[in-house]
Amino acid sequence: AEVGSSFKNVLAIASGISAGLGFGINATAALLTRGIKEMRTFNKVMKGKEETIMGLTGIGDLIVTATSDLSRNFTFGKKLATDKKAALEDTRTIEGLIALDYIKRIADSKNVELPIINLLDEIINKNAPVEKAMRVLFDRDLKEE
Repeated sequence: AEVGSSFKNVLAIASGISAGLGFGINATAALLTRGIKEMRTFNKVMKGKEETIMGLTGIGDLIVTATSDLSRNFTFGKKLATDKKAALEDTRTIEGLIALDYIKRIADSKNVELPIINLLDEIINKNAPVEKAMRVLFDRDLKEE
């Protein structure tokens, strides 16, 4: 449950960026599908139960958090897409930012490939341009997702 609740906040930021850039619902669906794959991979590394991720505390929570303007993480992502500087100045209650740092650190230490996590780390912590970084993610070759 902890993996799902942490990871969904990070994916909500990515989903908000996609929406803020105007990529549309199909792009968001593709992003979240890839995100679920990453969440499942990370959950397996953390020895979590698959059925928890595939249930209400995983995908169920993700759907709400990654698509609603009531979600702080989603709205932060939208703002990040349009005004990165302002978004990064006000990060008080953005749980996904804390989760991102922990997930990235654990994934790196265990050699786990998480492209969305890496992309968000590049945007938020390494000053990569938002739209260019998102386009790199969407232009990635399809894999088993």
